[in-house]
Amino acid sequence: MEQKYRELIERYEMEYEEWNRKSNIMGVLKLVLFFACVSLIFLFWFVSHSVLSGLAAGISFILFAAASLWHEDILRQMKERAGLCEIAKMDEKRLAGEWTGFSDSGEEYVDDEHGYAVDLDIVGSHSLFQFLNRTHTYFGREQFASDLLHPAFTDEEIRRRQEAVEELQSDYEWAARLEYYFSQIGLDRRFPELVAELNNPSRFLPFWYADHIVNLLRTVTGVSIALFCYTKSNAAFSFLCMLLLLQLALGMLGDYHIKKYLAYTRTSARKIAPYAEIIHQWESRVFHSERLCMIQSRLSEASEGIRRLSRISSHMRYTVHPVSRFVLDGLFLWSFKNAFDFQQWKYEYGEQVQQWFTLLGETESLMSFAGLAWNCSTVCLPVVSGSERKIEAQKIGHPLLRNEERVCNDFQMQDAIVMISGSNMSGKSTFMRTVGINVVLAGAGSYVCAEWMCCPQMRILTSMRIADRTTEGISTFYSELLRIRRIIDAAKETDNLLFLIDEIFRGTNSTDRLQGAEGVIKKLRSLDACGMITTHDLEICRLGDEQGIINYSFYEEYRDDEMFFDYCIKEGISKTTNAEFLLRKVGIL
Repeated sequence: MEQKYRELIERYEMEYEEWNRKSNIMGVLKLVLFFACVSLIFLFWFVSHSVLSGLAAGISFILFAAASLWHEDILRQMKERAGLCEIAKMDEKRLAGEWTGFSDSGEEYVDDEHGYAVDLDIVGSHSLFQFLNRTHTYFGREQFASDLLHPAFTDEEIRRRQEAVEELQSDYEWAARLEYYFSQIGLDRRFPELVAELNNPSRFLPFWYADHIVNLLRTVTGVSIALFCYTKSNAAFSFLCMLLLLQLALGMLGDYHIKKYLAYTRTSARKIAPYAEIIHQWESRVFHSERLCMIQSRLSEASEGIRRLSRISSHMRYTVHPVSRFVLDGLFLWSFKNAFDFQQWKYEYGEQVQQWFTLLGETESLMSFAGLAWNCSTVCLPVVSGSERKIEAQKIGHPLLRNEERVCNDFQMQDAIVMISGSNMSGKSTFMRTVGINVVLAGAGSYVCAEWMCCPQMRILTSMRIADRTTEGISTFYSELLRIRRIIDAAKETDNLLFLIDEIFRGTNSTDRLQGAEGVIKKLRSLDACGMITTHDLEICRLGDEQGIINYSFYEEYRDDEMFFDYCIKEGISKTTNAEFLLRKVGIL
C-alpha cells in the first residue's frame, strides 16, 4: 500500500494544481463579465431602453451567473483533491507508524471502570481508536466507539459485518472519497439536537391557512415587480413599496418565532449538503454483501428527503447575512417560506431521520475497521463462533505495532488458564494485549491481525495497569484485589468470560503473592473460567501441573554479554531471568 499511497498523493497534488490554474483563469473571466454586466445594465436603464440593450444586459448577467457556478464547481474540485490528498497522507502515516500524533484519540471514552478499554489500549492516547478511526461525524464516532467498547452482535450479525468490511476494503479510492464527504460534515456534538429538531412534528404556525397567505403575498409581490418594470408607473411603484413595507413588518414580527422554529437547522445548514453527496455515492455503487445492500436500500429511500433538506438548508443560508435577509424577506418573505418548507419536510420525513443518521454512522464505523487491512500487513477475517471456548490463531500479532517490528506467534487455548512466565521486557504483557485486542476486533466484526484466527464472542475483563487511588485511600494492591474480585464475580455469572491478569499481585511481598495467586487461580479454575495470567514468579507457575492450567513462556538469549529477545512464545515455564544482568548493565551491581 505504501506505493499506492504515494501514487495517489502525487496524482491528487497534480490534479489540484490543474484545477487551481483553471480557477485563476475563471477568476479573471468573472471579473470581466461582472464589469460588462454592470455597464450593460447601466446602459439599458439610464441611456437606451431598446430591446437590444436589454437583451445584451440579460445575456451578460446569465453569463456571469454561469461563470460563477462554474467557478464554484472548480473550487469544489480543488477542495476535494486537497481533502483526498490529506486522507492518503494520514494512511501513509499509519503505515509508517506515525499515527500517534493524530488529534482524535477518543480520550473522552476512557473509563477506568470499563472492563478492558484502558488495559488493552482501546481508547485514549496511542490506542486502537486513534489508529483506526476514520469517522468525522458525531454519529459515526459514537458508533465506532460503541462497536469497540460495547459490542453486542450475534454470530450472524458478525458474519454480515465481516462481509461488509471486506467489501469496503476492496476499493480504497471509493472509501477515501466517502470519508472525504463525511469530513465535510465534521464533528458537532450538538448534532443530536438537529436530529431531535428534525423529528419534532410541531407546526410553525397553528393556523392551517397561514402558508397560503404567505404564498399569496409572495405571488402578488412578484407580479407587482414585473408590472413596475414594465410600466414604470408611480401607482405600481407605490403599491410595490406598500407590499415591501408590509412584508418587512411581518418579517420583523415573526423573526423570533422563525429563529426558534428553525433553531439548529438554520445554523447547521452547511453540514446537511454533504449528506446528499454521500447518499449519491451509495446509490451509484453496486454492493454484494448483505449488510451493505440493506444500508444502500435504506439510504436510497432517504435520498429524496436528504436532497430536499439540503435544498431547504441552502435556502436558509441566504438569510444569514443581514443585507441579503432584508432583501429576500422584503421581496419574498423568504424566512417564512423556509419555515413552512421545513414544516412540510418534517411532516413527510421526520420519523425516519434517526435511522438515517444511525446507518450513516454505521458506515463510518465499518470503514474504520476496513482500514486495518490497508495498513496492517497480516490480517484475516476470523471465524467467530460461540460453540466452544477456544481461541486459536496462526501468526497473531499486535495491530498497533509497525509491520516491520511486529513479531507474530501461533497460539491456542481451550477451556484453560494459561500461565505466561518470562523475564523483564520479554514480551509477556504485549502478547496478552495482542490476544485481547484481537478478540475485541473479532467481536466487532472486524479484521484481526493474524493469518488465521478462530474464537467465540467473549466478555473480556482485565487487571493490568493497576494504580493506587490516593484520594480514595486505596493502595495498588487493594485496587488489584478489587479488579480480581470483579473477574471472579463475572466468572460466576457467565461462562464466556476471558480474563487477562498481568503480573498478578506484584504489589505485595513474595509470600503473600504466591499464596494469593494460588488461591485466585484455583478459585477461577473451580469456576471453569478461561483466561491468561502473566508473572515473574516461577513458583506460581508450578500450578501448571494441575489439570486445566497450561504454562507458556518468553525468554531471552545472551551473546557477547548482550541480551536478545525473539518475542516468540514457547511451551513450558521460563528458563531464564534477567534482573541481575540488568542491574549489572546499569551499574548498580
